[in-house]
Amino acid sequence: MVALPTPERGGSIDNLRPFVNAAEHETWCLTLAWLFGTLNPIGPYPILILQGEQGSAKSTTARVLKSLVDPGNPPLRSIPKDNRDLMISAKNARVLCYDNLSGTQRWFSDAFVSPFDRRRHVYASTPH
Repeated sequence: MVALPTPERGGSIDNLRPFVNAAEHETWCLTLAWLFGTLNPIGPYPILILQGEQGSAKSTTARVLKSLVDPGNPPLRSIPKDNRDLMISAKNARVLCYDNLSGTQRWFSDAFVSPFDRRRHVYASTPH
């Protein structure tokens, strides 16, 4: 694992905005909510889904955001082959960041829902 940098006084979270693809205010707010939610020490943990056209900086945005709270390697992962591999990677990382997912198997999506609360909550920004 790589150590997190020591924060410096005088900065602004808005200095991050040029490095992520979050032009709309609602998208920026949801991105910040996800970022701050990852710092929760005991969960629940937020899930961020980046969608867009090819070349819309999804992978770059994911790398930048992950590097802020979990600068370890690899920055982006491919989908694990089974639940065991998922649990191993989850135990060794703060943020699991998967690249190029066009779809997932049911076991994979179910693994991210608490066995005690199967209700799914979805929050998304919608264009106005």
